[in-house]
Amino acid sequence: MFALSSIKARCVTALAVATTALVTSHGAVAQQPKKLIVAQSSLSMNFVPMYIAEQAGFFRDEGLTLDITLVGGGPKAMSALISGSAELAIAVLSDGINVHRKGLKDVKAIAALLNGYPSGITVNSAIVKKKGVDLNAPLAERAAALKGLKIGITTPGSFSDFMARQAVTQHGMNPDRDIELVPVGGYDTMLAAFRAGRIDACVCIPPADQLLIQEGAAVDLIEAKRDFAGMRDVPVGIAYTTGTIIGKKRDEIERFMRAIARAEALMARDPTAAERATKAVMSKMSPETFAMMWPVFKPLVATDPEISASGYEKELALQKIVLPPEQSAPVQFEDLVDTSLARAAKAAVGSK
Repeated sequence: MFALSSIKARCVTALAVATTALVTSHGAVAQQPKKLIVAQSSLSMNFVPMYIAEQAGFFRDEGLTLDITLVGGGPKAMSALISGSAELAIAVLSDGINVHRKGLKDVKAIAALLNGYPSGITVNSAIVKKKGVDLNAPLAERAAALKGLKIGITTPGSFSDFMARQAVTQHGMNPDRDIELVPVGGYDTMLAAFRAGRIDACVCIPPADQLLIQEGAAVDLIEAKRDFAGMRDVPVGIAYTTGTIIGKKRDEIERFMRAIARAEALMARDPTAAERATKAVMSKMSPETFAMMWPVFKPLVATDPEISASGYEKELALQKIVLPPEQSAPVQFEDLVDTSLARAAKAAVGSK
């Protein structure tokens, strides 16, 4: 199971395999469990179907063992995949687009795990009051209030960095001149920086935003649910492999995809069971914190592993607005995304 106590997290499915054959839930017979080595960026709510598949026993049912390492970031997960030290990478969409821009075109995005943006921009409530911002005003008016603020992000080039740049660029400001982007790291350090006044705002890692709002220290100036409603189909959490690995280990990849398809079907059919599975993996998170996070992510967890072409194009369009031309070269959907595996997995799961 996923272990939070160490960076090395083994998703070991308890398969009772001896010399006799194992019959999996889809009727296939295997002599021994198959194995895939996985590099996952972090234990993040961006990847909920992974946790459902493990806790519900879907990997076990497929006769599959995953050896998962939490590597500390999407670029590191992609590096492990490209180097051959991993056979799957669990990261975000921009990570795959970026490696394709570098010419590493063997990388393939095979499954959507999260669709839509979970974060908005949370601002110090005293600053909002001082600026006289109406939280019900049009987005352009609220975004203008970001000018001159120190906005906390996790790291340069991260999803949070992109979100902050997008918010100001789309409303006539220059993110390199009109705001200051401050790398503050993860959830705990982001909260500490906000509370200490080192930043005025943040693209907060949930539930940091909810905690700050509960304390009366902040308000959501830009809300993901309200202000990015048109981006709900943008694929965010993604499972990757390579064309080379598909050629060598197609059976294992197909087993993985069937497990993910079953997990996402469970999310659609029984979100309460999906919540229990996710909470079990996030066992070191306090129940109160999890209770705040789940409603944020629940509507975004993928219920279909097939990556949306329309959502993908929205992501590229936003990158073109935010990034300089040399960093925003288009990557064609069909070059990065392999939808055939997801379609086959859905058909297999639907036929049971």
